[in-house]
Amino acid sequence: MFLYFLALQILNLGVIAPTAEGYFDLVINFAQVDVSFDYEILIAVNDTNPESVVLDLVATKYTINGGSDILFGSEQKITGHISYEEDIFEKTNPQITIRVHVVWDDSSTASMNNAADTLTTITVLNQNKFAILDVTASFTQTPSITTPEPEEEP
Repeated sequence: MFLYFLALQILNLGVIAPTAEGYFDLVINFAQVDVSFDYEILIAVNDTNPESVVLDLVATKYTINGGSDILFGSEQKITGHISYEEDIFEKTNPQITIRVHVVWDDSSTASMNNAADTLTTITVLNQNKFAILDVTASFTQTPSITTPEPEEEP
């Protein structure tokens, strides 16, 4: 997965610095699936890997298949249900794309101060350090809901 950073009025395309905004796409392809399932995706900054130096990277919102923005609450979690009957059976494009938008938080509540932000930007550029997010996806098979066929009258 690759995190794309957008060009802003004060930042060039692909540059990461405080207030940088970007996104990454998650594609769930269920072309070879024949059951209904729930999914849960958890997103968190990786603060334990020494290669990850941007601690204020925050997922702010996401979209599903280009739909309306869905804002994250206090948890950076995405959940959903894929129904065999409605989403999988006889679909020509059985997949969903979840676009997750992120920002390098530079607010007064951010954990990094200006000195840490500056040092981090230099470290990312000069020492091949990264902004790493942990993205954990889990899938749980769920029973399909079927409507019984009406009985024929004799």
